[in-house]
Amino acid sequence: MDLSGLILSAIEKRANDPHRAYVGASSIGNPCVRALWYSYHGAPSGDFSPTIRATFDVGKRLEGLMLDYIDLAGIKVILPDEMNHYLFCVDAEIPKFQGHMDALIVVDGEECVLEVKTAKNARFQALKKKGLREWSPGYYAQLQSYIGMRGLKRGALLAINKDSSELHHEWVDFDSYFYNELRAKAQTVIDSEEPPERINKSPLYIVCARCNYKDTCFFSQ
Repeated sequence: MDLSGLILSAIEKRANDPHRAYVGASSIGNPCVRALWYSYHGAPSGDFSPTIRATFDVGKRLEGLMLDYIDLAGIKVILPDEMNHYLFCVDAEIPKFQGHMDALIVVDGEECVLEVKTAKNARFQALKKKGLREWSPGYYAQLQSYIGMRGLKRGALLAINKDSSELHHEWVDFDSYFYNELRAKAQTVIDSEEPPERINKSPLYIVCARCNYKDTCFFSQ
């Protein structure tokens, strides 16, 4: 029996997540507005390989474990559930700019957004050296979006090194100016009837080469 092959085949056949007809906080940090436009309008995108899908699943399980550890540490943690609408949040003025938080934690009586991420050792060490905003503008934008939508003052990123289980956290204060830039970006995606300009003319450009909408953007008629 090819156990590994059967598992990968099952992962490959698993249904994709349904299209989300909103601009997500998890994607608003994408430097390419055209890619955000494709996502918002449900354009065809490339599928992830079974191993990449499995990597995402493992990351989600590790993130859940970190939330269990936070609770073990005696920190009040609010997890997504039916009663809190799975920590759904939305911009007060742009209802199609939305997201779902990993969790909230309560520190000194104050609710704070918590995002949990996993990274291999090289990426993890880069986070420690560079700080969140430089390390991942996308994750920084995601955290700022949740803080802004929720009307809070700050949030935290908790990262786990997938190779060593080392932990690292960074507190992030709300930046209203930056959040308004993200809101304007989301509004542009929502209001545009045609896809915005490409971020680069070449499909080999690093952002384009990694984009799930590369074929739609460059090669579809």
